[in-house]
Amino acid sequence: MACCRTGGGADVGTVAYHAVMADHRNPYQSGLGRTRALVALVAVLAVVGVAGLVWMVLGGEDDGPELADGSSAGVDDTTATTTAPPAACGEDDGTVTVWVAPEVEGAVTRIADGVEDCGPYEVEAVPSYQAFAELSEGAQAPDVWIPDSTIWADAVQELDLGAEPGAVVATSPVVLAAPGSLADELGDEPGWAELMELPGQPLLAGDPLQDPASLTMMLTANGRLAEEGEEGTQMRDALLVSLAQRVLEGEPLETAAEGEPVLVPTTEQALAELGGDADLTVLAPEGGAGVLAYPFVGLGEGSPSVDALSAALVDTASESVWREAGLRAGADGEGPGVEGVPAQVEDAPVADAAQVQEFLDTWLILRPNSRMLVVVDVSGSMDQEVGQEGQSRFDLTMSALSTALEDMAPRNEIGLWWFSTDRGPDGEDWVEALPLRGLEADDGGATHRERLLELTRSLDEEHTGGDTALHDSLYAAYLELQADHDASFRNSIVLMTDGINDDPDGGLGEAELIAALQDAQDDERPVDVVIIGMGPDIQAAPMERIADSVGGTFRQVEEATDIEPVLVSIIANRQGG
Repeated sequence: MACCRTGGGADVGTVAYHAVMADHRNPYQSGLGRTRALVALVAVLAVVGVAGLVWMVLGGEDDGPELADGSSAGVDDTTATTTAPPAACGEDDGTVTVWVAPEVEGAVTRIADGVEDCGPYEVEAVPSYQAFAELSEGAQAPDVWIPDSTIWADAVQELDLGAEPGAVVATSPVVLAAPGSLADELGDEPGWAELMELPGQPLLAGDPLQDPASLTMMLTANGRLAEEGEEGTQMRDALLVSLAQRVLEGEPLETAAEGEPVLVPTTEQALAELGGDADLTVLAPEGGAGVLAYPFVGLGEGSPSVDALSAALVDTASESVWREAGLRAGADGEGPGVEGVPAQVEDAPVADAAQVQEFLDTWLILRPNSRMLVVVDVSGSMDQEVGQEGQSRFDLTMSALSTALEDMAPRNEIGLWWFSTDRGPDGEDWVEALPLRGLEADDGGATHRERLLELTRSLDEEHTGGDTALHDSLYAAYLELQADHDASFRNSIVLMTDGINDDPDGGLGEAELIAALQDAQDDERPVDVVIIGMGPDIQAAPMERIADSVGGTFRQVEEATDIEPVLVSIIANRQGG
């Protein structure tokens, strides 16, 4: 008997489960990214707070060779030979409930139906992330669980369920797929750094909280890039920002199969099921893209029927069933013969518990779901030249901002203010350049994104002038965003400046600003604050005190050209309000 459960988004752990369930209420899709440096600016516009997660300790003994998904295979000789028959089943065994990752439901059902004199077995397809969340919530545990990674097998041992991880019953390598037209531009085995530099950045992925292939690919890419030292670490974080801002909805393979110019993670099994119906080229990047490994996990007291199923799943007689389902039997079985998938898959760097937690924390921060008021310093000192080509701080800021706006997901809402002194119609130190609005909203015959781009690309040194009335401008922006708060988004201020407060007309002092901001804070209408100080001669301490007073973030860059590694470090360290 087989059935299938439909699952919404859920993360591991109780708190994360609820957070992701809420976050998946408004799915959306965006287009292609562009460059690492500008992806980093997208990051600072998105990273304005830290989403805390509860992650179960993913410990466990190393009971087998490492797989490319960063986990241990946990296999023994039973994966290659017929096992000894288990103890005889009895009438007292009753129905054996089996939760399986959806990809193996058909094969497990067929094999279970062939187990004689045991069972019956009730096989139910439950996404692995959802299964773990439900078990963490106290749901009735099945007798057997077969998730899509041994990470889950290790994690479930932390729950009081009598978990007994067994052998890996099947695997499916993760590879990259692209339409033939795009694949012509790729080498036979490009490295991850090379893939990031492709024109148009076609490398995209699905939501790793829902797509196992995307999660495995991202963890593997993270590990490979981290091996390349500081530059590789920066590229790793920039890749995560790009993928988060351009997350694909639905099945990534379907997007590629429809001819879209994208390079996406998928599994050998999914390609085997698709067959030759699409013009797709398959490649395995240098270092591999990971492996989905399906371990057998007994829960509860066990029974002869559970043992019989465990033996049948790794019996040599079942190998043909796994291959017909597009899977490899055991940890190292023969593949179904999909062109482009290597016969042997490389081991990938191991992703430990801290790395997985960091990855998922960062992912939840970066997923486009933001409402941001960008407040830019246009005082006279922003005209200082810093680039090798004579560009000013303001030029570089506008260039980076405009490209970031091109690449941001359409669901984001962005507003833009300028500030210096005496900018507004009534002598205010700030002025609204464009209001907060969805990027794809109509704005007089053009989208809001197009209006923002037109503005940021048309300004020059004639736009800058005056002093730096930072305190009054920040406080005004805070009150504005709080009054216009939208609880369905993360509401944030991103203020970019090259100097401390300098207001000849007086205005709020530092202590007065801090007191006013703290007094205005409202748990029902939270506003995140990020301040970026640009330049080597700024006084960082006052801006840092201001940001800290409201749980915000301050970062300083020596020159505008150094903004990329600083912004990427914000992501990597999960620092925010």
